[in-house]
Amino acid sequence: MVSPYYFTAAAIWALNGGPFSWLQLVFAAGIIYAACTSVSIEDLQQESNQKYKLHSVGTTTWPILDQLARFRSLVTFRSTLAEAYDKYLRQGLACKVPDFVFGPLVVLPASKLKWILSQPSDLLHPTEAQHDLVKMKYLLWFTHVPFEQPMHGLFPRKWMSRLFEASKDVLYEEIGMGFEKSWGGTEKSWKEVNLYRSTLPVVAQSAWEALVGSPLCRDTRLWHYGQQMVNLNFPTAQLMRCFPSFMDPLTGPIFGLPLRYVSYRLSSILIPHIQERTARLSKAATGARPQSRPKLPNDYMSWLIQQEIDRGTVGKHTPHRISCLLINLYFAASQSTTNTVSDTIRCLIDAQDSPEYLTQLREEIEQVSLEEQGHWTKAGLSKLTFLGSAIRETMRLYPALSTAPVRTLCRDVTLEEDNLRLRKGTKVSIAAYSLHTDAEVFSDPYEFDPYRFARPRHQDPSEASTDRGIVKFEDEVKESNVSLLTLTDTWMGWGAGKSACPGRYLAHDIMKLMLVHVLQNYDMRPITRNGVSTGKDQHQGTSHCFGPLLLPVLSSKIQVRRRSDC
Repeated sequence: MVSPYYFTAAAIWALNGGPFSWLQLVFAAGIIYAACTSVSIEDLQQESNQKYKLHSVGTTTWPILDQLARFRSLVTFRSTLAEAYDKYLRQGLACKVPDFVFGPLVVLPASKLKWILSQPSDLLHPTEAQHDLVKMKYLLWFTHVPFEQPMHGLFPRKWMSRLFEASKDVLYEEIGMGFEKSWGGTEKSWKEVNLYRSTLPVVAQSAWEALVGSPLCRDTRLWHYGQQMVNLNFPTAQLMRCFPSFMDPLTGPIFGLPLRYVSYRLSSILIPHIQERTARLSKAATGARPQSRPKLPNDYMSWLIQQEIDRGTVGKHTPHRISCLLINLYFAASQSTTNTVSDTIRCLIDAQDSPEYLTQLREEIEQVSLEEQGHWTKAGLSKLTFLGSAIRETMRLYPALSTAPVRTLCRDVTLEEDNLRLRKGTKVSIAAYSLHTDAEVFSDPYEFDPYRFARPRHQDPSEASTDRGIVKFEDEVKESNVSLLTLTDTWMGWGAGKSACPGRYLAHDIMKLMLVHVLQNYDMRPITRNGVSTGKDQHQGTSHCFGPLLLPVLSSKIQVRRRSDC
């Protein structure tokens, strides 16, 4: 093994071997980075030669080649994960794979999911992996936010409960207004729309409604700068990953300058409203008992302000801190929700039995709407079992992350029963996408089957028909007849355990209501070329993946028109 001191000497030579340039600096940083990682790689190799054995796919013990493997994983991650799954994970063995986003990743077999979920946060911590994914800590304009706190701590349980139990009519109204702007409100002729770009403003308006309420959520500046923030974060975070993580405090402000400007513009819109509402709620709360306080608007901003008032922590930085939290949560809610809604629409209209699927969905929506007398509530949305199954099936085929949940070890750990020793700082996860597409878990795993999760749970696999891929497998029978929000060991669309997506209840409402409005008010059809949908190729293979991340299909287009009976 080459000593790290030789790498350091090479870095010094790179900086002094000629006129100084940014290229030399980058080269030197890469050499030093390789030297830093070579120590852990050497230790890992020594461990593998003794009692404890960690298998690997796509990695090497040579530092420079290992860094090249990380870059190569941007386009090969899913194929590498599939190889690791077939070769080791199926046999219950852990495996290390290269990952540009999270660094070297140790993927554990699915049988270890309960072990991951049962560990305390001082052993397996979710926060570092969450924040390392988007690096918002270094990219927002105002960073006086408790980024060390898990996202779950940012969602008050009382607010989430009240939001989920409340009427959905206001949210549905905002969604309707958004689609009228994006898809048209009166046109009866076919219109071509970009699926992702036309649904993103609708998600933005509905997400801002939950976060800041009406009429502020209709401010188009929030949509504009919010979309710019989503578009800028991904390339900026990946550019920062080309450098060692200890340089994040330096590279973040440099590369993230455009993102900081966008977050500053968003804060300048939000802060005056936060200040005004803080003053109003503080005045109303002065000398008043909790029972006599004015009724809070059912949005996240009001709950954050009320928390500050109750704790007595309102200060000059409060508006900045709250605006930064709102921006961070909007980012977390917008892109994944938009991806799922647009992918669900695409899958439904591209399916071979698309007319049957759309007809049954509309009949279900109409029946529930009549039962609820035209109002949408928690109970009404829960009755949309076929719609929930279609969304859940989309999330099975197109999860936001190929591995979930991702955790970081806070100290060394030894799993004697598995002959496995893991070092502090190692990131561990489960191969979620490989599990989602395992033919031993889901029948016809690569086929979009919107009925998959709506079939009766008690159905006997031996009596199941083979039509439409009805399950023959015990594991999939356990997955049958489950709601969109249900967490299971073989479906990880929301993550798993206590650390599952804390905003899933809000995303559940937005996704269902958006699809309800679309199905009730619009006809949809794919754009075909030589009789084949142009969207099908875009959803096959790994062309829309960036390492473990699923990227939106920005070029996907469909045709829509207002339904004649609307």
